[in-house]
Amino acid sequence: MQYEVGKLVAGTVDPEQVDLLLAGTSIRSEELILALREHLVNGRPVSEVVEKHQVNLNHFYKRLRVVQAEHERVARLSRFYVQLAPAVVISE
Repeated sequence: MQYEVGKLVAGTVDPEQVDLLLAGTSIRSEELILALREHLVNGRPVSEVVEKHQVNLNHFYKRLRVVQAEHERVARLSRFYVQLAPAVVISE
C-alpha cells in the first residue's frame, strides 16, 4: 500500500520535530544542524544559512534529503500508532 507523505516546508517545521528527525539520522555536525534548523524552522534561504554556517551547499542538500527521508519514514510509521485521548480522572 502506498502512503503519501508531504514534504517538509521551510519555515513551517516545529523545532522539536527537527530535533526528533535529526535524532533518527547520523547527522552530527553542529554547523550543519544549525543551518538545517534555521532553514526548516525559521525559513531562512539556503544560500543564507550555508554561508552563515560555512556549510558546503551540496553537503547541505544531501543532508536535507536525509532529513526528508526520515520525515517520510516516521510519517509512514505513524499510522501504526493510535493517538490516545488524554486520561480522564474520575473522583469519587
